[in-house]
Amino acid sequence: MFKLLSIPLTMLLLVATAHSQPTERRIFCCMYQTPAPGSIKMLRPVYIGVAASTDLGATWKSMGWRTNRTNDIACDPAKPAQLYLANDYGLLVSRDDGATWKLATSDSIPGVLSVKAFGDTVLLGTPTGVFISADRGATFTQRNAGLRALNGTYVSSVLPLRGVWLAGTADGVYRSSDAGASWHASGLAGKAVDRMVAGPAGTDILAAWNARDGVWLSEDRGKSWSAWSPALPTRLVQAVLFPTTDKRTVIVATKDQGVLRTNDGGATWTNSSGGMQNLNVTALARDPEDEALLWAGTENGVYLSDNRGATWKLSALQLGYVSNISIW
Repeated sequence: MFKLLSIPLTMLLLVATAHSQPTERRIFCCMYQTPAPGSIKMLRPVYIGVAASTDLGATWKSMGWRTNRTNDIACDPAKPAQLYLANDYGLLVSRDDGATWKLATSDSIPGVLSVKAFGDTVLLGTPTGVFISADRGATFTQRNAGLRALNGTYVSSVLPLRGVWLAGTADGVYRSSDAGASWHASGLAGKAVDRMVAGPAGTDILAAWNARDGVWLSEDRGKSWSAWSPALPTRLVQAVLFPTTDKRTVIVATKDQGVLRTNDGGATWTNSSGGMQNLNVTALARDPEDEALLWAGTENGVYLSDNRGATWKLSALQLGYVSNISIW
């Protein structure tokens, strides 16, 4: 049973909603590390909890959600008003587009690091393993068979693909071909995986990374992995994005050099951070309807590019440390 959650503000979640014809797009940015309360009045507005924009960030409206550090957010495309929010308290669910939230998990799931939703299924990555709901978050079952303790059950990222699910853990990547009933190690043992992302549609490419060792690439849907691109100028990678249908074009967000871009599969790289005032870039996303529109999160706000990442401009909301960006 759900229970109402009331908790103090230690972070914020930004939700930007953009409309276009004929398809609606919504942009969700998970954020934490807001300014100290005494500084807020001297800076631009800080949107407490969930803020929404319907004009690509030109204006924002606070929706009033207050929470601890937020790690991820998911949306059921068939029910766009139903949102799933992963944070340090567990999984929060809204069935009214973020107007109200309820805690969907019990004390057995103290925190959620990654969430994905499709149909009736909700898939969670947590510090104690994988949890699955088959009823839109009403109940959850733990699915850890094959995840090696202790580090193998620290699941920081889940990536469900057609016919295979992947879990990025503190002990490499695990793969399941039976909807999470069992898991098998598929590489990067001993490496902590922060996040994973799929390559362009129609390819078997996947990328995994952390902010210490750089990027690993798989060309067989996660069956095997290898370190990628010795030419990459830094190992401090915090996000990876395939911005076009060309698998050779990749951009990465780094902790110390902003946005880096390759158009030749990693053989050479160029800096693509023009217009950014902060080079600690923490998140990347592409608009699903217009590949020229890219979003980047930093430790101090959100940037938008309308030219495929060649240059960037600061969005209206400037405060807060962005941990993740999702768009539907």
